[in-house]
Amino acid sequence: MSWQVLISISVVTYSVSVLLQRVLLREENSHPVAFSILFQLIIGTLIGIFTIVFYGIKFPSNLSTLWINIALCVVLYVFYNLYVYKALKELEASKFSIALSSRVLFTALASSVFLGESLKGTQIIGAALILFAVVLINFNKKVFSFGHGERLALTAAVFLGLANTNDRIILKSFDLYTYVTFAFLTPAIFLALANPKEIKNIKSYLQSKIFFKLIILGVIFSVGSLTFFAALKVGSNSSQVTVANLTSVVLTVLLSLIFLKETDNWFRKILGAALCFIGLVLVS
Repeated sequence: MSWQVLISISVVTYSVSVLLQRVLLREENSHPVAFSILFQLIIGTLIGIFTIVFYGIKFPSNLSTLWINIALCVVLYVFYNLYVYKALKELEASKFSIALSSRVLFTALASSVFLGESLKGTQIIGAALILFAVVLINFNKKVFSFGHGERLALTAAVFLGLANTNDRIILKSFDLYTYVTFAFLTPAIFLALANPKEIKNIKSYLQSKIFFKLIILGVIFSVGSLTFFAALKVGSNSSQVTVANLTSVVLTVLLSLIFLKETDNWFRKILGAALCFIGLVLVS
């Protein structure tokens, strides 16, 4: 299967999964932290089964030298998961997608500091466009309104950006699919241990109809993750694959307008998504 087909599947499945997560979380009685714990466990289990069947679990021989980065992986993803689903509960899927895309900016900054990958002029312009897109969609009646949900999304973006930089360091030694399994399961377990009161709230998602939806959602999200990594593996140009994957930002905004009826300020959302996409391309 060509990388173009694989990345197309990844873009569609990721965008659809964001919409479905928003539907489950926007209910008043939803529990974002409990949802995060259960959903990450489902995804990690599904990807883990896939890894065992097709690749096998493989740990690097220099595992002892990576303990600091592995610990960072757990901490950063625990905090990311703590904030990201709270943000999705409060924000429309379109706003959430654009705000979270700023993670690319924080990844670039972290890579510049820790990996010596200096930012180029075009990357600085791209970062400015992303920030402008976030500001644009939060203007309401000529007043800039940056609410609690937006702050949660940007906080999640900071942790995810730092986590992605740390991922790059670890993946120089770690088997890809083994690491992805670890990166989903371990933070979920630690998040549950840090929030024992949330464990009882998981029961609300174990009702047959809701749990079935979560399994379907987990399959969709897992397919999106695996096809993205498969596209990176078979593609001849990783930058090309990464940039193509960024179209999920635009697609999520369009799908949220159509299916979730998030039509308020629709022109600014589409314009913001387009500017965000251009900025992401320049930063990548």
